[in-house]
Amino acid sequence: MRLVAVGRMKDKSERALVERYLKRLRPALDIVELPDGRGSPDEIKRREAQAILAACPAQSHVVALDEGGRTYSSVAFATGRFHARGPVGVEQLTTFRYEVIG
Repeated sequence: MRLVAVGRMKDKSERALVERYLKRLRPALDIVELPDGRGSPDEIKRREAQAILAACPAQSHVVALDEGGRTYSSVAFATGRFHARGPVGVEQLTTFRYEVIG
Protein backbone atom coordinates (compact mmCIF):
# COMPACT_ATOMS: atom_id res chain seq x y z
CA MET A 1 0.00 0.00 0.00
CA ARG A 2 1.11 3.53 -0.68
CA LEU A 3 0.02 6.79 0.90
CA VAL A 4 0.79 9.86 -1.20
CA ALA A 5 0.52 13.12 0.73
CA VAL A 6 1.07 16.73 -0.26
CA GLY A 7 3.18 18.44 2.38
CA ARG A 8 5.82 17.08 4.67
CA MET A 9 5.78 16.14 8.34
CA LYS A 10 7.88 18.75 10.07
CA ASP A 11 7.40 17.81 13.71
CA LYS A 12 10.05 15.27 14.83
CA SER A 13 7.84 13.75 17.54
CA GLU A 14 4.99 13.29 15.03
CA ARG A 15 7.38 11.65 12.56
CA ALA A 16 8.67 9.32 15.29
CA LEU A 17 5.12 8.20 16.11
CA VAL A 18 4.33 7.56 12.44
CA GLU A 19 7.53 5.55 11.96
CA ARG A 20 6.77 3.52 15.10
CA TYR A 21 3.27 2.71 13.83
CA LEU A 22 4.53 1.88 10.32
CA LYS A 23 6.66 -0.93 11.76
CA ARG A 24 3.47 -2.61 12.99
CA LEU A 25 1.51 -2.47 9.73
CA ARG A 26 1.09 -5.53 7.54
CA PRO A 27 1.11 -5.18 4.61
CA ALA A 28 3.69 -2.43 4.81
CA LEU A 29 2.68 1.14 4.05
CA ASP A 30 4.92 3.22 1.84
CA ILE A 31 4.52 6.96 2.50
CA VAL A 32 5.41 9.37 -0.29
CA GLU A 33 5.52 13.02 0.76
CA LEU A 34 5.26 15.57 -2.02
CA PRO A 35 6.28 19.22 -1.65
CA ASP A 36 3.58 21.85 -1.28
CA GLY A 37 2.64 23.46 -4.59
CA ARG A 38 3.43 27.03 -5.58
CA GLY A 39 1.64 29.44 -7.88
CA SER A 40 -1.99 30.31 -8.43
CA PRO A 41 -4.62 28.02 -6.82
CA ASP A 42 -5.46 26.47 -10.20
CA GLU A 43 -1.78 25.92 -11.02
CA ILE A 44 -1.13 24.39 -7.59
CA LYS A 45 -4.07 22.01 -8.02
CA ARG A 46 -2.91 20.98 -11.50
CA ARG A 47 0.72 20.40 -10.46
CA GLU A 48 -0.20 18.54 -7.29
CA ALA A 49 -2.62 16.31 -9.22
CA GLN A 50 0.11 15.46 -11.73
CA ALA A 51 2.61 14.72 -8.94
CA ILE A 52 0.15 12.54 -7.03
CA LEU A 53 -0.75 10.48 -10.10
CA ALA A 54 2.94 10.15 -11.04
CA ALA A 55 3.62 8.71 -7.56
CA CYS A 56 0.95 6.02 -7.99
CA PRO A 57 1.92 2.74 -9.66
CA ALA A 58 0.14 1.84 -12.89
CA GLN A 59 -3.22 0.11 -12.39
CA SER A 60 -3.49 1.43 -8.82
CA HIS A 61 -6.80 1.75 -7.04
CA VAL A 62 -6.66 5.41 -6.04
CA VAL A 63 -8.75 6.84 -3.21
CA ALA A 64 -8.60 10.60 -2.69
CA LEU A 65 -9.04 11.80 0.89
CA ASP A 66 -10.12 15.38 1.40
CA GLU A 67 -11.31 17.25 4.49
CA GLY A 68 -14.32 18.48 2.50
CA GLY A 69 -15.18 15.08 1.04
CA ARG A 70 -17.85 12.51 1.89
CA THR A 71 -17.67 10.23 4.92
CA TYR A 72 -17.91 6.47 4.36
CA SER A 73 -18.33 3.64 6.84
CA SER A 74 -15.26 1.60 7.73
CA VAL A 75 -16.73 -1.42 5.90
CA ALA A 76 -17.43 0.57 2.73
CA PHE A 77 -13.98 2.12 2.75
CA ALA A 78 -12.19 -1.17 3.48
CA THR A 79 -14.03 -3.09 0.77
CA GLY A 80 -14.00 -0.32 -1.79
CA ARG A 81 -17.78 -0.58 -2.03
CA PHE A 82 -18.85 3.01 -2.14
CA HIS A 83 -20.53 5.10 -4.75
CA ALA A 84 -19.64 8.53 -6.13
CA ARG A 85 -23.02 9.86 -4.99
CA GLY A 86 -22.40 8.80 -1.38
CA PRO A 87 -22.32 5.83 0.99
CA VAL A 88 -24.23 2.70 0.03
CA GLY A 89 -26.44 0.61 2.30
CA VAL A 90 -25.82 -2.77 3.91
CA GLU A 91 -27.44 -4.56 0.96
CA GLN A 92 -24.69 -3.36 -1.37
CA LEU A 93 -21.89 -4.06 1.13
CA THR A 94 -22.64 -7.68 1.92
CA THR A 95 -23.04 -10.87 -0.05
CA PHE A 96 -25.41 -12.45 2.48
CA ARG A 97 -27.79 -10.77 4.86
CA TYR A 98 -29.49 -12.57 7.73
CA GLU A 99 -32.53 -11.22 9.54
CA VAL A 100 -33.37 -12.48 13.00
CA ILE A 101 -37.04 -12.11 13.78
CA GLY A 102 -38.65 -12.71 17.17
